[in-house]
Amino acid sequence: MRASYCACLACVLVGVGAAKADDAKDLSDRLRAVTLKLYDVDANVRTAAAGALGKLATDLVPVVYQLAGRVEDDPSETARARAAETLGAFGPFAKGAIPRLLKALDDESPLVRAKVIAALGSMGPLAKEAIPRFIGFLKDPHRDIRMRAVGALSQMGPAAKPAVPALVELLDDPDLGVPHEVSVSEAAISAFAGIGPEAKAAVPALLRVLKEKGPGFKSLAIYSLSKIGDVDERVIPALMGILRDRTSMGLQGSSAWGLGQIGPPAKVAVPALRDILAKRRTHGDDRLLSGAAWALGQMGPAGQEAVPTLVEVVQDEAVDMNSRRQGVYALGKLGPDAKEAAAPLLQVLRIRRNSSLREAILVALAGIGPPALPALIDGLRDPERNVRWCALDALAQMGPVARAAVPAVTEALNDPDRRVADAAARTLKRIEKGKKPKS
Repeated sequence: MRASYCACLACVLVGVGAAKADDAKDLSDRLRAVTLKLYDVDANVRTAAAGALGKLATDLVPVVYQLAGRVEDDPSETARARAAETLGAFGPFAKGAIPRLLKALDDESPLVRAKVIAALGSMGPLAKEAIPRFIGFLKDPHRDIRMRAVGALSQMGPAAKPAVPALVELLDDPDLGVPHEVSVSEAAISAFAGIGPEAKAAVPALLRVLKEKGPGFKSLAIYSLSKIGDVDERVIPALMGILRDRTSMGLQGSSAWGLGQIGPPAKVAVPALRDILAKRRTHGDDRLLSGAAWALGQMGPAGQEAVPTLVEVVQDEAVDMNSRRQGVYALGKLGPDAKEAAAPLLQVLRIRRNSSLREAILVALAGIGPPALPALIDGLRDPERNVRWCALDALAQMGPVARAAVPAVTEALNDPDRRVADAAARTLKRIEKGKKPKS
């Protein structure tokens, strides 16, 4: 174990070395690469990555301070801008640079100011001291500075509540954007999502967007309204109105996802969402179907009435795979309330071309929990190997709560298929000791 960890640590640290002040961008790239290893399937690699990040963070401190000094003092506009940009790439790791970056907001160069605003924004609420300055920049004559200020405010979370009135004013910004980029007003609409419920004062303006603006603006407004949530009683009825409007299926899909974001407080939408799935043959919008399926899984106990319809969607091979997968996830999210779906989910796996749904079905069955045990125990005796194997995997994910299945899993130790028998052994260990079996 120790040797394996040391080997992984050596691999993770290869090329990291000591950070040089003139090699900050390379360090940023390495930081990202090592951070990704925190999610590696190998536990030794994850452990080594955590240690490597500690070393990188230590190396980063002098780099941050030297870069901050360059932002404040370098005579070259380009050098100051690049130093700020690199600090932004470090994000919260560069929090030590915040005092100097705040001073650099007064830089005479619009380019540098824009880069500094973006760098502070990348640090999120750690840089909330800059919020009043960001609000001031929303009226700057330079488009890029206004855009950067909006983006920075969107990353401040609830702390950006004081910026809401100024952001509302930007909804009428004259900037129309440039090809392949959003306009200032579109960015402002999106910023309310980052602020969340504290952006409640923006609801009237966002509702006006739904009535007066084009589809792109409306889609952004729907998302922001969903993140503001039910703190304003007008939000859910507005989203429901769009969900029922067949004139724009794209917006219907956005509304379905939005209602799902709000969750149980939007349970009034359950019948409409279920109806969309039931009438799926008349809908040509995959985003609408997948959104409706996902949203039903977020509605808590109120979603139980949609379980039979969700099962039909999962079984329907004419439905796009993403919508079927969202249906599976929804059933798992509903937990014990979806117990009647356990047996049908296992049977979906009897069809080999549905193998891409396997992982989702395993998660769903584990999510349903003990009520799924009878179906899973029956699955251990299924003539199809894939069904037996998946039933064991689901029981393993459930762990100790699946103790009632121990006799059936013990029988599976004698399964004629070696792969199934091995899975049975791993599952017994997980059930009896609560340890995750190795894949």
